Amino acid sequence: MAAAEAFAVAELAHLARDTSKRRRTLEAIESRRSMASPSVWFAMISDWARINQHVLDLYGSDGLIGGGVGVLLVGTLNSGIRSEQDMRSRGRSVLSGLRHFEARPGVAPIRQAVMPANAGRFAGAVARALRRGARAAQRLGQRSRELMNLTEALPTPVEAGRLLGVDLLRFELAQAAAREFTEATDVSKSRFVFAASSSPPLSAVDLELQRNGARTIHLFHGGLGDDWVGASEHCSVIHGAWTENDRRCLASIRGNIMVGGMPVRLRVKQRTSRPQHVLVMSSYLHRDYSGVRDLELFERELVELMAQLRSNPTTRHLQVRWRPHPGSLDARLAPYVQRLTALGVEHLRGRSLEQDVGEADLVVSNMSTVIAESVLTGLPVFVHLMPLHWAAPASDFVHESRRFFHASDGHRLVERYLEQCKAGALDDGPEDYMLTQLFGPRRRPAPIDLNAVP
Repeated sequence: MAAAEAFAVAELAHLARDTSKRRRTLEAIESRRSMASPSVWFAMISDWARINQHVLDLYGSDGLIGGGVGVLLVGTLNSGIRSEQDMRSRGRSVLSGLRHFEARPGVAPIRQAVMPANAGRFAGAVARALRRGARAAQRLGQRSRELMNLTEALPTPVEAGRLLGVDLLRFELAQAAAREFTEATDVSKSRFVFAASSSPPLSAVDLELQRNGARTIHLFHGGLGDDWVGASEHCSVIHGAWTENDRRCLASIRGNIMVGGMPVRLRVKQRTSRPQHVLVMSSYLHRDYSGVRDLELFERELVELMAQLRSNPTTRHLQVRWRPHPGSLDARLAPYVQRLTALGVEHLRGRSLEQDVGEADLVVSNMSTVIAESVLTGLPVFVHLMPLHWAAPASDFVHESRRFFHASDGHRLVERYLEQCKAGALDDGPEDYMLTQLFGPRRRPAPIDLNAVP
């Protein structure tokens, strides 16, 4: 395929053009070697602060940093930080996405498993990627007509080119870098906590570490999402879930699941008997859902709920705010923003979750990590469930008085809660139920002792 060759050549040209800068980055990283191999390593992505955040928040300040901890950069060596709104990295430091370590240089050895420093190994990895890409492209081309009859999901030339060109190259480079790392570092008694490990380059590193005796843990970013099965699709020895609910969902799919805890970013709030501020959070228009798996139909239910809250006489006094996921596509949000703005709904963009939840008296969200975070504040939390979730164990934690699908049902639940408040009957039983289902008898998340992981 010409597309595969074009992507491979483009990636190689990018690497060649960036060689001097990357070499300086490699030298700076390698200069932080430590004679003793740490017992715990954090495998993180240099420019993706959001995906690293839960690992750093859980373990970055509890005394593990220094002495017994190291950092292994995986996936990329890009400088700066990318965000949900802008996936391009912006900034100069290769440690920008590792908040604690950038602020405290020298507290831990920092290594990388993105590309080999040795020129011979680098060239060998490139050669293997090109050979394997060419063979795969040839086979795909020979069977394209047959595959076309079997599925409509045949990769486009661009997708095939990216897979056979860029992704194969990154996979081979990561595998070669991981071998270089394990040859120089004794990892046989170490534990590696991955902030993410599902992509091919990260999986290559994960498996190479395991081959050399390391125990790998994928502390999965987030919980309670609609991909509760896909969350377990990685190569790590242990899956670290945020909640007991996630553990129960995945127990029949894979073994070696532990509840690793989750960061607590939101403060506990005092419930008010006169709720005024309603925060609606949604992620159905996230860029990852556009295309084949389009969830806009479900976004419309939440939009309709906000419209009803603002137009119905029993709830029009409420101040409604809408916080779409930061990764939502602005072009697809635009018509809904226009409609809701005319009804007095405030569109929140570019603000922190802490600020938005902190100003709310009542929270509505689809299945998302923010539910677990919000229920910890003590606020009433209402959950919009897609049809597939109603009979799935992923939603078992949601109390029956807090779940809905149709906008009219959601409005009815909010109305009922307002009536209870007016009558002085503030019932926090549904949220107590959710806390117990999510976190067990303690009803609060707690990080595990990484050194005690078998």
